[in-house]
Amino acid sequence: NLMYLDMEIEPEIRALYRPSDLGKVLLAVAIQPDQPLAPGLVSVQSDDGFVGDAPFTGMMAGQSRLLPYAAATGSGVDTIWQLAERVDSVVLNEGTLSVDMVRIQTTDYTAELPDEAGLFSVDHWPDFGLFDNARGTVETADGYVRVTVPVTDGAAAVTVVERDTLRRQMQL
Repeated sequence: NLMYLDMEIEPEIRALYRPSDLGKVLLAVAIQPDQPLAPGLVSVQSDDGFVGDAPFTGMMAGQSRLLPYAAATGSGVDTIWQLAERVDSVVLNEGTLSVDMVRIQTTDYTAELPDEAGLFSVDHWPDFGLFDNARGTVETADGYVRVTVPVTDGAAAVTVVERDTLRRQMQL
């Protein structure tokens, strides 16, 4: 029950991880109203009573948004980065040697999450190159990529792949 919005929603509780927020995992509820909503503070309630407050900036009808409302206590996320580099092509043309290199950065997020979270979302800010792919549901907005996967037995994993291409030229 979202008091400010005065509407019942299907409980889609997510664990939301934003690496830029000092590694905190938050519980968030997903909403997609059929009417425009004004900015304000949303109070989140469950069957057991008050759960937390979520700042709300307003939204248009049909949009989807996550509202973080509380810290996901007892949760944690391990992050591992791997970098691979390979030669994509080598061309010698009129005394100029061109070498194209492809660099791929893989970021793995492995999480331990609370039981109430059915989904795990990571807001990944590409800082290496262009977003290439990820397993799970992918949304892009405001410069970041949100990847969402199901939580199984209190655990989830997200992998994000970024790609960058470099060209090096030398006169022979």
